[in-house]
Amino acid sequence: MNLYDEFLAISVRPNDPRKVISLCEEIMDKNDLPLNELVCVLVVRIYKSIEVREGSCSELLADEVSYVVSELVSRLNRNAALGVRTDCNHLYISLLTAKWHLDIFRRGCPRSTFDDLMKFIDIDQKRSVATSQNLSRGALVYSYRLFIEGDFSKFEELSVKLKNYLVDCFGNLGAFPYKSTYVGDFVWSVKMLQCMYAGLEFLESDEGKRNKIWSADYISAIAPRVKSDSFKLDMIRFFD
Repeated sequence: MNLYDEFLAISVRPNDPRKVISLCEEIMDKNDLPLNELVCVLVVRIYKSIEVREGSCSELLADEVSYVVSELVSRLNRNAALGVRTDCNHLYISLLTAKWHLDIFRRGCPRSTFDDLMKFIDIDQKRSVATSQNLSRGALVYSYRLFIEGDFSKFEELSVKLKNYLVDCFGNLGAFPYKSTYVGDFVWSVKMLQCMYAGLEFLESDEGKRNKIWSADYISAIAPRVKSDSFKLDMIRFFD
């Protein structure tokens, strides 16, 4: 088993996040690493760095992400692959999702990253269930940020776009071989949309019936890929 295969095999991947980081760095040091493999490793590298609060390398990771994103943009909608580790559309959204996590961890401004995520809704020709989960996570975080900034029209527009996207995704479910896995992804996507709809209902009523799930605390718990108390605080700080 080569290093990349070992990295992909979660069953044998180290439990210690610092060992995973070391494995990622060893793989990324290869000069001939294919783009799709680089994206897969880079995404995990970012999440593990956030998990262990490794701030010292966050700027280097941000520079690497910017380069790889630019490489992926030119390849969107081109390849016919639907696999999550080979399809350029999925890899693009996966990397942008890791990027907004990194932006928030660095206390930067992820608005341009969120805007790129939302533009993808309009240009994506595949409407993949596998892609929908990461897209929905970003849409939820962005929509709450728009809400607290008072940009309600953009929040409503985003909610409608995501709903239409998910309808198309469910219609395309038959293209995937392991439907139980992708239905699970879709369930998470709908959960994010449910939360956004609660925000729309919040706007329509002064009673605050939906403030249990339409809140910084709840969204900071369910939307991120990084599940840690420290990153949840990063999220809440971003919403302040």
